[in-house]
Amino acid sequence: MKPPFDFEELWLLLEEATYGVWKWDIDADEVAWSPKLCETLGVDAPNAYAGLAAVLHPDDRERHDATVTRYVEAPGIYTLDARARFADGEYHWITIRGVAERDDAGRATKMLGWVIDLSEERAKVDASARGERLLETFLDACPAAVFIKDVESRILYVNDTAARIVGTPVEEIRGTRTEDLWPETGAELRADDQQVLETGVAKQWDATLPAKDGKTRYVLGTKFPFTDLSSGEMRLAGFALDTTEVQEARQRTEAAQRLESLGVLAGGIAHDFNNLLMVILGNAELARAEPASAPSAAEQIIDVARKASDICRELLAYAGDQSIAMQTISLEEVARASAELLHMSVVGGPELTTTVAPSAPTVSADPSQLQRVLVNLVLNAKEAGSRNVAIVFDSATAIPDDEGACVRSSLSGEESRLGRIAVVDDGEGIPADQLERVFEPFHTSKDAGSGLGLSAVHGVVRRHGGAIRLCSQPGETRFEIYLPASAPSHAAAPTEEAAALPLAGKHLLIVDDEPMIARVTTRLLELRGIAVDTADSGFAALERLATESERFDAVLLDLSMPGMSGTEVLRRLRSDFPELPVIVSSGFGRDAIEGGLRRDREAFLPKPYTGDELDRALSIVLQD
Repeated sequence: MKPPFDFEELWLLLEEATYGVWKWDIDADEVAWSPKLCETLGVDAPNAYAGLAAVLHPDDRERHDATVTRYVEAPGIYTLDARARFADGEYHWITIRGVAERDDAGRATKMLGWVIDLSEERAKVDASARGERLLETFLDACPAAVFIKDVESRILYVNDTAARIVGTPVEEIRGTRTEDLWPETGAELRADDQQVLETGVAKQWDATLPAKDGKTRYVLGTKFPFTDLSSGEMRLAGFALDTTEVQEARQRTEAAQRLESLGVLAGGIAHDFNNLLMVILGNAELARAEPASAPSAAEQIIDVARKASDICRELLAYAGDQSIAMQTISLEEVARASAELLHMSVVGGPELTTTVAPSAPTVSADPSQLQRVLVNLVLNAKEAGSRNVAIVFDSATAIPDDEGACVRSSLSGEESRLGRIAVVDDGEGIPADQLERVFEPFHTSKDAGSGLGLSAVHGVVRRHGGAIRLCSQPGETRFEIYLPASAPSHAAAPTEEAAALPLAGKHLLIVDDEPMIARVTTRLLELRGIAVDTADSGFAALERLATESERFDAVLLDLSMPGMSGTEVLRRLRSDFPELPVIVSSGFGRDAIEGGLRRDREAFLPKPYTGDELDRALSIVLQD
């Protein structure tokens, strides 16, 4: 079939459409360049093919020679992208292409080629590469962790910040699954990922993640679904900020605030305890002077001691750690549990009234944290010079939208009913220009105080998923706490207490470093016919048990002792004498026991305790 163009026509066509045309007689090594090509490259027409290689960039010549050799020896497509020096003295990207006439052996004998401008296409490639490098540099410098996962929660991409948070190199993270990085929480995080992928809705998330270095990291971020245009597959992307320093600073702030509040409470505590001690001393003196009045005096002393014990337990709850222990509790119970602590906080200050409306609902909350909120708000009112403070527990359906009120809310907006706690005082009020700043740490408009109390209040409310509303004017300041109402929990059927056992004839080892406690406990037990030995340290107790453990039916162990702590003694008792019943006693509460009670034959007895309470504890641990 005859070609549609003859050689001359093809030459003219290519000359017009390209930078120029060249012809090479390979056997004779004679080259013909079109005038346009010579003009473009700024050279005279060479008489050998090497002349074309001479105008190429030095870094591209070796690749050019290899391409030509390969094409001459075997069929294929001759094409080469390279940089050539043009008449302007600058290097420009070009594409060199050619076709060959071959002999019977398939070897090229002649070639006709042309040169095409590649500058615009190459500029796009370079711009794209620069953009990719810029994006990669930006992502790695970004202070937020950035990640991309597939639908199986396999991690396709993470930046350097994410790797630093996890504590694992980038290359070791990519390709792994969420469960591989965090075995304990990975399933929960993956379920959260699946919810985002299924709903197609972005979601804010926060998590506490153990890093490889053993530290705990707190992160807060957003994740969202998108479609990978190159594959058409669904992906999950997100970013997260490492809020560890913020969280730790908040914890330090709240700890400092609790210390400040306890300092303010100290006066009220001293006042109440002095009154209690007056009753104890007075009744003790009456019992000594009038033996006939001893039984009545003893009952009053016991009642007063129980009241003192209740105050101590409230203070321990107030000063405890910052973890949230949520439970279903009615606002009426919150009011009742906080009464004594609130009374102490206003000694020598304003008159306090508390009202619980019939509509006050049940909420999910940490009672000790709510006590902190109430004490801080009452102390704030006291410092503002209030003469009257009213606390009202009731309900609401929404937060009032009043102009001039300051609202900080973590509510979802889907709550149909809210529990409300309002603290209202008649103090000097808060200036309007200060309302938006009162919840900032260390901000205070008073001459005294650290400015930590209200920031702590806001922190507790936020972690409960609630809201706080503040309105103030001279003569009235009103703080309102809103918490989502919850359905009342159905109390479990009361469990029967351990049946009283005959304790006479039993043998108990008391381990306590306080001689007065050991003496009085020994006397209480001896009145019940129980034999008692004492040890004033953990070392002495273990030494005694090593030779005569079979003599004892149980051990009463104080948890707080110098030297070997009660916790360490308990650990040794579990390993060396696993069948020996143990009653653990402490004035710090059950949470002081590391890991909790682990055996059936262990019980906790909070100090102070009565003889009857000690009897019940013994009955529990001595049951078969």
